[in-house]
Amino acid sequence: MVRKLLTVAILGLLIQGLVIGSAFAQDFGSLISQATIANRLWVSQIDQALQATDLATLQTRAATAQTTGQQVQTLLQSALPLAPDDASRSRVQAVLTHVSAALQSGQQVAQATDFNTARSRLDAERGEAQEALNELAPLAPQVTPTPAVTPVTVTPVPTALPTTGGIPVGPVVLGSLATILAGFGIRGRSR
Repeated sequence: MVRKLLTVAILGLLIQGLVIGSAFAQDFGSLISQATIANRLWVSQIDQALQATDLATLQTRAATAQTTGQQVQTLLQSALPLAPDDASRSRVQAVLTHVSAALQSGQQVAQATDFNTARSRLDAERGEAQEALNELAPLAPQVTPTPAVTPVTVTPVPTALPTTGGIPVGPVVLGSLATILAGFGIRGRSR
């Protein structure tokens, strides 16, 4: 009896935790803002890599840029299902197309065996990353521009979670009622 009661209580708390946790999830605008900031950093890191005069340095700096590009892709993929309308969703998909093309070029930089080929692929990566940034601009007008050249060692600082209107009451009440009903059901079975 105590075990069943404890199980119901734990399930109730988990359901409420999931409902409350969803209220604090990031929204479309904050994900796009973070992607825009990361995309600017990505272009900047590619510019740093393009200044290299040897293959090893170029590939090392390009690898750092590639990691940032993957962060941009992850942020955009997270924002896609949260898009408020078809136009926003379409634009994010277009940006993701550029990001994917840039990341493919970045992989080719890592596989290149001579400097000129690596630099050429890095130029292609920069073009696609810049195009992605240009496409993101209309979606994130609140993001302030950063300097054109950022040191390679700088990592993006995550922005604060958006402030919401509070915890939505409806799902919490619904979760609580479901927990109570489950408790009554288990109690009825134990008699």
